[in-house]
This record gives sequence, structure tokens and C-alpha cells, in this order.
Amino acid sequence: MIPSEQRRCIVCLGDRTNHLTTRHDYRIWRCSGCGHGWVDPVPDDESLGRYYASEEAIEEQYKFPERSIRKHARRLFRWIHQAKIPHGVLLDVGCGRGVHLEVARRVGWDVIGVDNSPIAKNICAARGLAIYESLSEIEKQFGETAFDVITLWETIEHSSDPVALLKQLRCLLRNHGVLALSTPNFNSIVARADYANWHELRPPMHLHYFTPESLHETLRKSGFQILNQLTYASWNAVVDRTIDNLSASVSLSPSAAFLLKVACYKFAKVYFDRTLQSKMQGLGLLSMSSPTNWTAPLGFRKHFFF
Repeated sequence: MIPSEQRRCIVCLGDRTNHLTTRHDYRIWRCSGCGHGWVDPVPDDESLGRYYASEEAIEEQYKFPERSIRKHARRLFRWIHQAKIPHGVLLDVGCGRGVHLEVARRVGWDVIGVDNSPIAKNICAARGLAIYESLSEIEKQFGETAFDVITLWETIEHSSDPVALLKQLRCLLRNHGVLALSTPNFNSIVARADYANWHELRPPMHLHYFTPESLHETLRKSGFQILNQLTYASWNAVVDRTIDNLSASVSLSPSAAFLLKVACYKFAKVYFDRTLQSKMQGLGLLSMSSPTNWTAPLGFRKHFFF
């Protein structure tokens, strides 16, 4: 473990921080300024390696059905397409089973993945995907400025040092190359309802909890310009979790629970997509790598994309 010597926010350096909760011997802190959340103490690489090799971590990482991941991937690549980013060479960091890589390949990208999980590597190899174990291998194989786009789908929250990771990725991007990422939104309506019991607080798997403000600042520190932002939600998952909890407390029959879910799916999609906007569960950003003296064209500096 790496002990924390102070309680200043690690993103904005503000001193208005509060201890939310403790889970699995990890204290979770939140900044009242930028809203960022983080785990204290930070696990060292050896501890993280042991955790990710455990049955608990493997089950957690592979519990989501592939159909849901594919839907998530299609949504995000539609977003990239609408931002008019030309096709080229794409690197997906933390590629898992390779579903996002498959979707990217189908729409015209040359794709390469990084994941240190032996299970992920075997699945990706069976799909004919080029996978490397670490960013060090990528650097040795391809050198700097090799990629047009780098993606971090639900990955940055796992990093013990997001700024160091982003700076490393910036070196791999071509000038004006694009970093696309998604992460759980610590400013979502679900998180704000009860920060201390938010379901994404899962140390040591999740070590950082970003708000739009704290993610913008983290990217700025790492040398990126913000191009686009969106928030999104898988309302079916939210509805499922809510109705399942309700069923357990009031003894709904399976058929009644099913009919209630169907009705709520449509209501949630129509109503909440229009009204919650920046308070949705998922947070996505497109950022451009650029020289420090480069200025983004007006209109692309921070375009919110809902």
C-alpha cells in the first residue's frame, strides 16, 4: 500500500475534502470543490496484480453479458463518427474481451489492443485481434506518435495514477490525435443521491471517481484539449436494479416485475434522457493531443454533446 500523507484533492489540490466511507480497508474521499473521489491508501502494483489474478476480480470483470458491452461500444463509436474523426490506427487500452475492437474494426479502423489479462488475450486471439500485454510492449513495437486514436473505455478509474497514464498515452498519439474515454460519472443523479453507497465505489478495482470537472482538469494536466463531452445511461440496467430491489421488499411476482420493467424502460428512456443530461451515469470525453502552445479552434474547445 502507498499511504496518503495529506487530504488535499489529488486533482484540484483543494483542501475541502471529506471522508465518505471505508470499503475493504480502503478509505474513500471526495473533494467538495471539483467533486473528485479517490481511494486511500492507493494499492501498489504488486497488490493490484494479486487482486486482478483473484477469482473475485475475474468474476467481476467478466460478469457483464457481451450483448450489453456491444451496445455500449456501438453507442460510443457512433459518437466518434458524429465528431467526424477520420479513420486510422486505433489503440484500445484495457480492451478486455475485444468487443469494442471488433466494433471499431467493422466500421473501418485498424485496431490494436492492450490488456494484461491472460483470459482477455486468449479471447481476443480467437477473434483475430492483435493484443499486447502492456503499454511498454506497444512503445517497443510501434514507437511514439503511432496512433490516430486511443480509447479508454471504462478503464481510467482502474488506474492508480491517471495523470501518468494519460501522459504516457499522449506520447503514443500523433500530433492532434484523439483520446476517447468513458468512465462512471461521480456527478450522476444516482451517485449524488447517496455518495457513500454508490454502486461504483469498488476498491481496489475502482481507484478514482471522476466528475466532468475533475476529468477535464486531469486531462488538461496531461496535455489534452477537450473536444466533446457526453453523458449517457443504460436505463435498462438502472431499471432492472431498482425493480429487483423493489421486488425483494414488496414480494412482486416475476410476471408483475417483468411488466413493470417493460413500462419503466420506455418511460426512463424518453423522460430521463431529456431532463437529466449531465447527471447521467456514464461520462464520455473526446480530447485532442496537441503542443502546449496550440489553441483549439473556437467551437471545438468544449462542445457538450448530449
